Amino acid sequence: MADMEGTRLDAAAASLPHVARLASAFARPLDTVDPAGWGLPGLPPSEIRALARDPHFARALARRACGGSLPLGECDAAGIGALAATSEGRLAVLLASRPVGEIEQTALLAAAAALQLHVLRATARAERQRLREALGREPYQVATQEAPTLYADLAKLDVPGSFREMMAADEDAAALRARLLAFGHAVLCRFAAAAAPALSGLVARRLPSAPLAAPFDNHKSIDLKQLSKLICRRMPGWADIIG
Repeated sequence: MADMEGTRLDAAAASLPHVARLASAFARPLDTVDPAGWGLPGLPPSEIRALARDPHFARALARRACGGSLPLGECDAAGIGALAATSEGRLAVLLASRPVGEIEQTALLAAAAALQLHVLRATARAERQRLREALGREPYQVATQEAPTLYADLAKLDVPGSFREMMAADEDAAALRARLLAFGHAVLCRFAAAAAPALSGLVARRLPSAPLAAPFDNHKSIDLKQLSKLICRRMPGWADIIG
């Protein structure tokens, strides 16, 4: 009995940092949720954030940011403890709580891994250079060198036709990067829906630019732990938390 109680207390202690991260995110909705998801069409994010700094508007905008209430779902203390027990769950907590700027690199890494087969098949020099500039050095390296060997299963996260559509647009590297980032957001949203359904609403609300964030049907055949391993390898600041 004492051993069981000790195990329970150890599990509760291990989940406390993750509870704190989520509590902090929920307490700061204006910092947690992207302005594009606040339900204020026509106003650019810079103007929305300027309004949020005015105390006369801050409370009303916080309600907008939350959509009335943060989409926490069924994530009670026990649910957070269950998330803390797996690397996939801990990654989902970070997606729900870390600054959006940090998630940008995570999204590009996820996009690179999901699109690895397409990037490897790019033969034209100009196309390869465009992809390298758009993804950035590390994500491009992941797609062409690491993913085929270490994270091959993540190619199943690809959405048929997406790569062709992104590359068909005659755009510069910056515009292609925006498309790849949106695709990466979609991959992360779909990952959260599979690995941590209770947090999926919040993750999707944080990344409103994700256009393909419908749950995928084949997630049970995908080793989602590979995404956690990829992020740990490429984002040292997250590695200590994901484990």
